Amino acid sequence: AQLVAQLPDEAEKTIAELASKMGEESIQLGMLQSRLLMARRQWLPAVKRLDALRPLVAQAADLRRQIDLLLADCHAALGQTDEQIAASRRAAEAAPGSLSARVSEAASLAASGRTEDALAAFERLAAAVGADELPKRPDIWRPVLQLRAMRQLRRPPADRDWSQVTGL
Repeated sequence: AQLVAQLPDEAEKTIAELASKMGEESIQLGMLQSRLLMARRQWLPAVKRLDALRPLVAQAADLRRQIDLLLADCHAALGQTDEQIAASRRAAEAAPGSLSARVSEAASLAASGRTEDALAAFERLAAAVGADELPKRPDIWRPVLQLRAMRQLRRPPADRDWSQVTGL
C-alpha cells in the first residue's frame, strides 16, 4: 500500500522489517523489493532482481505472470522494446486469460513500432471486453483510437476514412 501511495521511504522500512521476520530469500519479499526499485525508477536493478526471482517461481503461473508484467514495465521504461515484448508474451502465455497480460503485450507491440500488429491485438481485446465494458477500459479504447488514427494518417488524404476512428 505504501508503494502505491508513493511513499518509498516508508515502504523501505516496512520491507526491512519483513526481511528480518521472513528472511532474505522470500519470493514475496523479492517482489516487494523489486516494486520499491521500480517506484524509485531504478529500472536496471529492478530487472536484475526480477530476473533472479523468475526461476524461483517456475511452477507458479500467477507469480510468473506478475514478474513478467513487472519486467515488461521495466523494459518499457528503459526503452528496450524487444525485451518488453518478450516479457509481455511470457506473461500472456503463463495466463492466457489475463487481460492485463494481453494489454501489456499489445502495448509492447505499439511501443516497438509494430502498429498494425498492435492494432489487431487491441481490436481483439476491445471485442473480448465487449461494448458495455469498453468505456471503462481506457487502457484498451485509447490505444485503439490512437492506432486507428495513425493508420488513417499514413494513407493519402483522399483515401482516409475517419469513420473507423470515430466509430469505436
